[in-house]
Amino acid sequence: IRSFYLKPTDGDGVDSHLAGQYLTIKIPTRGESGVVRTYTVSSAPDEADTYRISVKRDGVASRALHDHFHAPGTAGLLAKAPRGDFTLDAASKRPAVFLSGGVGVTPMMSMLRHSVREGHRMRYQRPCYFITSFHSLEDRAFHDEALELKAKSRDPDAVVVASILTGEQGHLDKAKLKAILPFDDYAFFICGSPAFSQATYDLLRTSFAVRDASIYSEEFGPASLRRDPDCAPVDRGPPQPPPATDPVAVTFSASKFDIRWAPEDGTLLDLAERHGLQPDFGCRSGKCGTCLTKLHRGTVTYDNVTPDYDVEDSHCLICIAKPAQGTEDVALDL
Repeated sequence: IRSFYLKPTDGDGVDSHLAGQYLTIKIPTRGESGVVRTYTVSSAPDEADTYRISVKRDGVASRALHDHFHAPGTAGLLAKAPRGDFTLDAASKRPAVFLSGGVGVTPMMSMLRHSVREGHRMRYQRPCYFITSFHSLEDRAFHDEALELKAKSRDPDAVVVASILTGEQGHLDKAKLKAILPFDDYAFFICGSPAFSQATYDLLRTSFAVRDASIYSEEFGPASLRRDPDCAPVDRGPPQPPPATDPVAVTFSASKFDIRWAPEDGTLLDLAERHGLQPDFGCRSGKCGTCLTKLHRGTVTYDNVTPDYDVEDSHCLICIAKPAQGTEDVALDL
């Protein structure tokens, strides 16, 4: 994982952000107009006149960052203002537990850094448990930085830093977590792959009897956390129609070509990419809104996935959208 410090080229200061929020960034790549990805800010709010993002070299976008944007002063990235709801309430004194897997450690670094800074400002260090899991020692990131923050905090005893080697299993287990956490009323923050986040959530709910409302999560990848609500779910209106089971004609209006979608094609974003288009996207799970696309014609469904991003009827999130049962064709502004 390499950290990059981003500063506006126009000389203006950076927009403020909350600990845990992300940037949507357009990265130029060879032979392409660029790819759009989302990266969590790993620095604390108001820590400097830059944003720090910490990126694992894995994929087209991250390779472009590592290969072409490592020298100081390199320009060429476009970024939107920080956004995201996976954030830390810095005013709370409730003990916080940061549970991360792999590169999911990046928002936790922002939260820990912010907690330590606020501890000095407020003259009270909120108890924090910074717990990372990793497959091997080579995969462990930010452990030394977290230990430095602990040492610099107002009350080092209130900041616990622990790393758990999970091996190929990749999941935390009850015994190791119990050995670190004394009994208390915690706010839990989870970030990692969909599999890691789901396994950790289920562990907290079943083995530790943690309330759903006390668990906050952010997943990277094409899946969302399946939650077990503390009470009856809120009525969100009639259920969405199921996806079409037969082929549906799809028109990409801006690109001026027609193709047919079939159930095995997956989402409309999958379909577009398979046919050479490069739509902007970030999360592939309906969270960030980067893939929001004008819907000229037809009906789509999110297959009972509730997007975190508000969508008007005239648009859709193509990263989770599929043609709905009963629609004859779909036309998108792509």
